[in-house]
Amino acid sequence: MSRPRFFLPAIALAAVAAPVFGGDAEDGDDAMARVSVDPRLIVNQHAYEDSPAGCGPAAMLNAAQFGNPDLQAAYAALLGDRHADRLRFAIDRFFKNKPSVLYPGMPRWIGHGAQPEDCANAFRDFLAEARPEAAARLTGGYLDRRESETPEAFVARVHQAMSRSLRAGVPPLLSLRSFVAARDPKRDGEVAWKPARHHFVVVRAAPAKLREGALGFPFEVIDSNGAALRGAYLFAEAQLGFTVPRGDESRPGTPWLSGKPFLLVQAPEIPCLQPRGAGWEDRVIVTANYLAGEY
Repeated sequence: MSRPRFFLPAIALAAVAAPVFGGDAEDGDDAMARVSVDPRLIVNQHAYEDSPAGCGPAAMLNAAQFGNPDLQAAYAALLGDRHADRLRFAIDRFFKNKPSVLYPGMPRWIGHGAQPEDCANAFRDFLAEARPEAAARLTGGYLDRRESETPEAFVARVHQAMSRSLRAGVPPLLSLRSFVAARDPKRDGEVAWKPARHHFVVVRAAPAKLREGALGFPFEVIDSNGAALRGAYLFAEAQLGFTVPRGDESRPGTPWLSGKPFLLVQAPEIPCLQPRGAGWEDRVIVTANYLAGEY
């Protein structure tokens, strides 16, 4: 949602006890824009026992409770005293009983989670009930590469979106997708890219500044799968291309983008992204797919 061949060592994590919204953890080139997180309060997606795919709604709740006062007000308005109760209420109200923008006549919750666009809209509706003006500032979008965009500019743009949202006290929701390239016996052994896992996390820290020309940077996330803080590294692939969908590949007309269309993520601390059954000979990648926040 790990194999040494494509992951770098994870960065160290540090929880901050006092509330900090949109601040920098330290001065200098190593300063991180971050929000404060008490690991004991992280919502675990498995508190929702009806489905193992509650990472999107759980990410929404984690962003809210560790975000700025507007987000905290939305979190406080949820019914229930336990994480399980609040998570169920949020899924029922903002996912099961709201229409999908992707699937006409269907709700956002489709039995195995929600797509990024629907999750972003649920986040906006959730915040709007308590702070409509803050909800209007939320945005979301796929993190695919723009035409003629250099790798350095691509990395800088995604970094700016993450850090700007963190400085606003809105820890953004990040959709991560893993894919595996394996030889397909149905195609005479031709190598084909196959979607593997999809997982939502919350970005809680990223470098306050990015070195000019940087091709990657470390960041920290709140992971609802296990209710933990984890480290990851985002970077532009320099050598090998890949082909992945921009959106839900099961929908007719969803484009498949080739080359180096998304930034990649090394995330050995997020094992749920590892494809089942992938062998040592298979190429596995994790893409930074979609971001929802205030940027």
